[in-house]
Amino acid sequence: MDLMAGKASYLDPELDKVFDIWADMVKKGHFLENHATYSWQEAQAPLIKGDAAMYLIGNFMIPDMESAGIVDNIGFFQFPIINPSVGVFEDAPTDTIHIPANAKHVEEAKLFMKFMARPDIQGMMTSATGTLAANKNAPAPENRFRKAGFKMLGSADGLAQFYDRDTSPEMAKIGMEGFQEFMVNPEREDAIRQRLESKRKSIFE
Repeated sequence: MDLMAGKASYLDPELDKVFDIWADMVKKGHFLENHATYSWQEAQAPLIKGDAAMYLIGNFMIPDMESAGIVDNIGFFQFPIINPSVGVFEDAPTDTIHIPANAKHVEEAKLFMKFMARPDIQGMMTSATGTLAANKNAPAPENRFRKAGFKMLGSADGLAQFYDRDTSPEMAKIGMEGFQEFMVNPEREDAIRQRLESKRKSIFE
């Protein structure tokens, strides 16, 4: 999170192992060929056809798996623990509701937000959208994927969003470009990290 906030360097030695493990997976061919050319929707096809084994993605993919008739053949598991001495943190992007600064009916908006935060309403929302409730007192999910996700998030030491949600939009743009380049050419790691660090300094310092 320090990295996302611009407080840590992209050259920090603590990131070395992250890139080492990532590069090893790339070099061993653990990702689809031409993966950078796929949208997340297009990347479902190899999984549906049985040409891919895993997909790091959220529950919003489940309706497509149901439509394809393979949902019963799909499982769920937590991202493997790499360093057991570090707390377990999970990506859990959260959709939120806000009151605009220039809203004309602020009190009514607050009532609506209070309504939306109720456990029973949260339960209705999650049933309709296939997501997990933000209110811990909402009804427990019944879908097996949401059950597993609910249990996993409930035992996590902390939560984050996604890279492009947790850092500034400007940093996210060049960061995502750098990570995509790394997955095609991991030997460019040093140059990529230098470029990201230069951008971090110009944005946050």
